[in-house]
Amino acid sequence: MFQVQSNVPLPAALKKKRRQTYPFATMQPGDSFAVPGGPVDANRVAAAARYWCGVHGQKFTVGKGPDGVYRCWRTE
Repeated sequence: MFQVQSNVPLPAALKKKRRQTYPFATMQPGDSFAVPGGPVDANRVAAAARYWCGVHGQKFTVGKGPDGVYRCWRTE
């Protein structure tokens, strides 16, 4: 059986925060960033944005801008 224990500190190695790959946290509605690469990289950004939306409640969209470059926009 498992024994539940309280007040056991988390090791420092597990407390480290991951470095953010994309600047979702610093974006305001209307901001965007260019996605280097092509549609495959845009799909990766879109997947990361969907995850971010689920956790933080912000809205993003990824697509090809008028200049032909894939971009990620914060919409809400």
